[in-house]
Amino acid sequence: MLLVLYFQLVLKNGDFNESKTLFMKRVLALIYGSGSPYECDAFSVLATGPIWFLLSLFIGLIIVRVCADFKWGFIPVIICMAAGYITSTFVWLPLSIQAGMVDAGYIYLGYLLKVASNAVKEKIKDSESKAPIIIEYVIEAVIMIGCFVALWFYLGKYKNIVLLSSNTFDNGYIDFLMTIGASLAVLLFCKLILSHIWGLKHALMYIGRNTLLILCFHSIDTIMFDWSFILDRFPTVTGYVLLLIYALKIALYIVLVVIWNGCKALINKYLIKQEEAGV
Repeated sequence: MLLVLYFQLVLKNGDFNESKTLFMKRVLALIYGSGSPYECDAFSVLATGPIWFLLSLFIGLIIVRVCADFKWGFIPVIICMAAGYITSTFVWLPLSIQAGMVDAGYIYLGYLLKVASNAVKEKIKDSESKAPIIIEYVIEAVIMIGCFVALWFYLGKYKNIVLLSSNTFDNGYIDFLMTIGASLAVLLFCKLILSHIWGLKHALMYIGRNTLLILCFHSIDTIMFDWSFILDRFPTVTGYVLLLIYALKIALYIVLVVIWNGCKALINKYLIKQEEAGV
């Protein structure tokens, strides 16, 4: 990725020294690991790009893994989230540590949902009645619909920018609570509906297995392309235009993942044949 970045800078600027300076700034940004540009009295760094998510996820998973061993694990998770948010208002630490502390809450939410789902499955095994699973579906559907309705009113009332890469919540705790609610609604939507539709279920599983690969393609995309060749075709860049761009990007990433995995499968198949042939 660094080589791609360097050659892209050389081609764009046409000046070796300038490209070298910009390249070193990008390398420093990758080492510092800030998802958003950061500047203080001592130094300043550029945004590291989408890779910040891996650093944040790593920190968040460690926090959740430790807290999951406690009976009331949500308490230390909330404390970590509060500490990450408060400290980030006056200093931003490297390696997206504070973003990971806040993101731990979203990860823990998924963990709790998985634990609850497994508990219901165990009750169903121990009982011949289908009542537990029906009750579970009803409760989850009510919570999901409630979260989506609350999100609808929230988006209509508040103008906001939420950036988890820098722990930015324009409307304070309201933004934070709604992001938690939106995450819960999406998780329940996937669990209640998509997991029971064969085609969508397997499509989501395929994408889930290749999220890191998608992130790599996304990182290269943000470095090399600005999508101006599409944006320039519209008189104004509206939310619908941006939605179109995001949809095109996601489609492109999935196509690249399919091609990548197809090539990898062919190479592995060829190597296995060569090994069987004793070559």
